[in-house]
Amino acid sequence: MRSISFWKAQIYQLREGGAKVLIAKVLFVSETLFLYLLALFALGVVRLLRPIKCIRVAPLVSDRIGHYAGNTELYLCERDAGMHDGCFDLFYHRGRVCNEQMKVMWSRILRTFPHSRFFDYFIRLNSVIPGGKAHKIQTSDRDVLVLMAESEPHLIFSPIEQDIGERGLREMGIPQEKDFICFLSRTSSYLKSVYPQQDWAYHDYRDSSIYNYIPAVENLVQRGYSAIRMGATQEETIDVDNAGIIDYANGSRTELLDLYLASKCSFSLAGSSGFEAVPLIFRRPRAIVNHIPLIHIPYWNPSDLIIFKKLWLREEKRFLSFCEMIESVVGGSLMSNDYEMAGIEVVENTAEEIEALVIEMDERLKGSWQSEEEDEKIQRDFWALLEHIEPGKRVHARIGTEFLQCNKGLLYQSV
Repeated sequence: MRSISFWKAQIYQLREGGAKVLIAKVLFVSETLFLYLLALFALGVVRLLRPIKCIRVAPLVSDRIGHYAGNTELYLCERDAGMHDGCFDLFYHRGRVCNEQMKVMWSRILRTFPHSRFFDYFIRLNSVIPGGKAHKIQTSDRDVLVLMAESEPHLIFSPIEQDIGERGLREMGIPQEKDFICFLSRTSSYLKSVYPQQDWAYHDYRDSSIYNYIPAVENLVQRGYSAIRMGATQEETIDVDNAGIIDYANGSRTELLDLYLASKCSFSLAGSSGFEAVPLIFRRPRAIVNHIPLIHIPYWNPSDLIIFKKLWLREEKRFLSFCEMIESVVGGSLMSNDYEMAGIEVVENTAEEIEALVIEMDERLKGSWQSEEEDEKIQRDFWALLEHIEPGKRVHARIGTEFLQCNKGLLYQSV
């Protein structure tokens, strides 16, 4: 049926456009055939050279800031650890680049090329011709070997970029020695603005209200921080009468300053958004809120404090226990409709839960946080629930202390 529709569309276009469209289609087909032949020849050369040097090609996931930052940085950590020895790796940008400044900085470290159909065809042929696995690069943003915590950041600002970043801070009224945090609530506004033709409702389960962050941010301002609201595209401004809270997302944001702020913040406050990866690649502490789904929790960064969304079972009028959340049909679901079909309401973190988390983060960073033995036991018991998901994992992150204390019933229920 799809092929019939395709040929009908071609005939219609030819009738409407005449010779001009015919010539364009002939040229496109000719170019495609040429590029496929060229890619096939290149693949043959690459396969022949494999005993001497294994050449690999992969696209960078450059249209989403989380993967563009996290996957690429983790690959470089793996390379430093010798996990890609013997390989000559080439990368190219497939499609849109979400942050041009990051593109400039990655290109200083990696062998990168602009998007080309030649590379697309090369990868396609490599995947269908037997023996291609050796020429693939598998990237991920899940640092299961805890490599980032044991290495230095790879993105380095040039002296000129450093000066631009410092000037941007001063223009926001933040002196060089001032502590500040970056905060962001996840919405679908960015994806809607970049890809308006697509329906992004399936991501709605990840969204949260910026106003649940404000009490926490105001508390931090009282503690001496400035707070910078981040985001490439935000549908709403924040109506807060507080000079210490800066709505940078709706002000003079730049792609360079996005990275610079994330690299210099005392810690970040965000959840279920790609932005989380940016402070991480600069090794900044993160207060992660509204994380979902639970089984995808990032456990490897020792400076992370995390709380997560809870799941309300509408028919039974109760929250799922943590064990039920992990084992349920939506335990790892990435689709809003799955929660609806299961009769589950996704409940975001409250303003009180978020405020408690940032207080704990502030006091831990200042060395004044006091942990009780019961708190440590609750931490161990929580992570034990997830042991079977990735057996043998090295857990370094922590769940917010007050969050676990207030939800002990959900932790120990059904265990």
